[in-house]
Amino acid sequence: MSLTRRYTLKEININPETKILSLIQRPIIPDSITAVNSIVKTSFHPTINNILSLVAQDSTGLFDFKLRFKIKEKRFSNQEKITFDILVQSQVQDNEIDTVKVGFDAVISSYYFNRAIKNKNFENEFFTDKLSTYMEPLSYDENNLPVFELYGIVDRNIIELYFNDGAAAMTNTFFMNEGRYPHSTKLVANNEDSKFEFEQVSLRHLTN
Repeated sequence: MSLTRRYTLKEININPETKILSLIQRPIIPDSITAVNSIVKTSFHPTINNILSLVAQDSTGLFDFKLRFKIKEKRFSNQEKITFDILVQSQVQDNEIDTVKVGFDAVISSYYFNRAIKNKNFENEFFTDKLSTYMEPLSYDENNLPVFELYGIVDRNIIELYFNDGAAAMTNTFFMNEGRYPHSTKLVANNEDSKFEFEQVSLRHLTN
């Protein structure tokens, strides 16, 4: 499934000094898509040990997630790793799980998508399994901390991503091993102390 999109024009920052008029893309969610179950949090501070996990009991392979977050510090050194990931994972099969992930790197202000899966039925030397996009903050809070948004929807082997309220969008396929399909989503951070504050976060298992 690929969603219909609503297009509008809006000025956005492409770097700290430059604004351009850009095409904004926002998804139109059909009324037929409803939530089977969900997790919704506000003011959530993820760490290595503080994660969110939504596991489907009877998975449809259809999930979405929506995040509004801010970075709690203004600067990091280039040697630091300040990231969080949304993990989309398959059910356990032959004691293995397939995983693709969408994440954000605070050091370089970039979203990334990693769809690298060891799949014996799909090998192609020209297949690009890692993609990224630099994004300026959507806005700044009262303390001048940068605020970002991300919406994503997963349908079996397709993922659509909308960055910063549709300032950029990405649609990609991924290839889990035969018999495996999305069964859970998790929000995980890669630091022991929280570097992000999620003003709003929702993980949903959907049906169509």
